[in-house]
Amino acid sequence: MTNFSSTLTITDLRERDSGEYGLVFITDKGVKYLSSAGVTLTVTDLQVTHNSTQQTLTCRTSCTLTSTVQYNWHKNVQYLQKQKENMESFPLSNVEEGSYSCSVEGYGTILSLPVCEYSFVFIM
Repeated sequence: MTNFSSTLTITDLRERDSGEYGLVFITDKGVKYLSSAGVTLTVTDLQVTHNSTQQTLTCRTSCTLTSTVQYNWHKNVQYLQKQKENMESFPLSNVEEGSYSCSVEGYGTILSLPVCEYSFVFIM
């Protein structure tokens, strides 16, 4: 019997990619075989939450990260700044309008889903 190996690479990995993955292979005679061993993949996206009382945005993940995490903040997809170690909150001053997202240094270039901040002025 001949041994074969196979690799599945998922780029831009997101929560929507979570699920059970298995291997199906087809022989040169058209016979299909389903691998009895599968793998369950669980992916959680980064999430930005807004605290209107403290005027901060917070980047959250349910994944276990190392103790030297660096958070990157983006406004309208443009890089803003690197936060200090373990600082997952970003201060907003005078409600700076825009679409904010975060990423974690060393864990790829995927941004969180954006949170939009807008100020409204009512003239009477």
